Amino acid sequence: MNLSSGFNAFAPTILNGSLVYCSDARLQGLRKDEDLQGASQVHWYFASEGDRRTLSASFANEFHHLGPGVQNPATGRWIFTAARKSAAKRDTSTLSLYTAMADANGVLMDIQPLVFSDAVWLNDANVAHPAVSPDGEWLCFSSNYRAAGSADLFISKKEVDHWGTPKRMSAKVNSESGEYFPTFAPNGWLYFASDRKGGKGGYDLYFSYLLGGEWSSAQRLENDLNSPSDDYGMAFLSDGMSGYFSSDREGGMGDIFAFELAYPDFDRCKPALPEPVCYLIEETAIQHSDTLPVYYEWDFGDGATARGLSNEHCFPGIGEYDVALNIYDTLTGAHFARVSELQISILPAGVPFIQAPDTVRINEAVYFAADTAELNGFLTEGFYWKSGDGRKFKGVEAAWGYPAPGVYEVALAAMAPPVRGFRDHRCGVQQIVVIDPDEPGIALGEPEAQKIQLPRVLSEVEEHVRIDGDDRVYFIEFHQSQWQLALSDPYFKDVPFEIVERFQNHDSLYHYSVGEARRITELYSVQREMTAAGYPEAIVMEEAIEQFKEDTRKRGSYYTDEEKLQMNRYIGQLSDIRFDVNSKAIRKESTRNLEKILQILQMDESLMLQISAHTDDRGTDEYNLELSENRANAVVQYFVESGIESGRLQARGFGNRLPIADNQSEKGRARNRRVEFRLIFIEK
Repeated sequence: MNLSSGFNAFAPTILNGSLVYCSDARLQGLRKDEDLQGASQVHWYFASEGDRRTLSASFANEFHHLGPGVQNPATGRWIFTAARKSAAKRDTSTLSLYTAMADANGVLMDIQPLVFSDAVWLNDANVAHPAVSPDGEWLCFSSNYRAAGSADLFISKKEVDHWGTPKRMSAKVNSESGEYFPTFAPNGWLYFASDRKGGKGGYDLYFSYLLGGEWSSAQRLENDLNSPSDDYGMAFLSDGMSGYFSSDREGGMGDIFAFELAYPDFDRCKPALPEPVCYLIEETAIQHSDTLPVYYEWDFGDGATARGLSNEHCFPGIGEYDVALNIYDTLTGAHFARVSELQISILPAGVPFIQAPDTVRINEAVYFAADTAELNGFLTEGFYWKSGDGRKFKGVEAAWGYPAPGVYEVALAAMAPPVRGFRDHRCGVQQIVVIDPDEPGIALGEPEAQKIQLPRVLSEVEEHVRIDGDDRVYFIEFHQSQWQLALSDPYFKDVPFEIVERFQNHDSLYHYSVGEARRITELYSVQREMTAAGYPEAIVMEEAIEQFKEDTRKRGSYYTDEEKLQMNRYIGQLSDIRFDVNSKAIRKESTRNLEKILQILQMDESLMLQISAHTDDRGTDEYNLELSENRANAVVQYFVESGIESGRLQARGFGNRLPIADNQSEKGRARNRRVEFRLIFIEK
């Protein structure tokens, strides 16, 4: 766009829909980057075809310098850079910001200094190059006030009737060089020019964007907008993808160039999953059996259930669904077993969802909207559309019509902010059917159900026996708790079987069960007995044997106080354990009593055993104490070798200190040579 005609043309902007730019056409040879020094006499011009009107003619006599300006989108007022004339013939007063109203002919009225709160410190500095955010809430400008380089960028928040105290932008944006010509794009990004190190040469174009309430580190535009010459002063059109900028690249003198940012490549596009998502869920390895009076019912984990081994089900949306096939007792209606469990994960599609009808008529206005709910935290800078018939649009919403019938694929790309020149994106597509006005409306149809077969192989289906049954176990779970319960807890008083306590990490719960079997049919009567005993939640479940063992914390039974007394009375009658003379070797005739005790310990893994060994008074006290301790440990060793964990056994020798008969007779001494046993019921 050749606007210079031998003069500098720079800093384009849009005023009332027209392109306006700065130029020193009245004084040839004065460069644009001198405007912060108040040296050149720059004015504004319209860039319409055949229109070279000066925007500033109506008050040119009031100012000797008119620099870059911008129209506030919230108020319509023109904010511009200027230096007022004074009585001096060669006035070099500082640059300041002013505001005015502008009509369609370029006549500016109601000119006033731009007011900041608490910004007296700017009075002696050059303040220039205003930029206003799309919502009119932020003002950015360039100033040499205590700048690290020749100028820094400042930003101010809009208050009721003036602008707030300007704040210097952080070192992520400013540098030790100069920052000039800020402008806001329609998406709120801030663009500016800087001659910092690392550029292509002269002034280059950079950008920054708000991220978590802070402006990101400035990045140089990685495209043809930057050149070895000076590039500066951008102005965006409403589409956010095109506009104008100024550059010295041709002939060394500023001119205005049009640009269009590269439209994103619509690759890696995926259909946005329509809701609901449907599956055919079936258990193919089980057939209904006449062996047990049961029926099968699916629990889909979303509140819905359905009877049968095969069902099609549509889930309501994104989420995790715990699906299980349950078996119920036909006679009682009781929940007998929970088998064939799996988790169905319906995840976000990871692409923006297109909100639009699937069928429209020719030339009917179609409204499209981007839905980011399925982007799963993907940081989005902007949305870009392809209509399917060659047109492109930008924005969260778009609208267009189709002139011909057919099936069109609409694509929507959500673009992330660039990182080191790379911009990631997520792309979703949706088909739109366009029909003639006289045709009845049609729809694309319901989503096809996806088929799921559970990863479970059974043989001998009448008895529900698994081929891989060697590594599986069935059991009846009847209680879960956040807290560990003692097996003496009254809750267990009516359980007629050994109780197994397991802790599972996946849910951080203690699980209590009874019965372990390789065939599910073996547990039918056990489950009914548990239900009759007052445990209606008792159901059959299955687990890998190794996992079951790994999760198991303890086994045991509930004992009343009377049962505890009876068991210890019985075990107290088994104290006649004999040893060789002056030895810890157990005589063979004593193993019968030890085997009876062993059976009790094997029956309930929660039981512990206290072993106390005693001697008569023959020999010294030290000798008798050592002999009794050795004999107590010999009994411990017998049980350990029989499979009892040593931690369940407590042994102690008392020597001759606790006689139960007179040591004056052989009969009395025989009674004192004894081993006493006592069961310990662990309370946890």
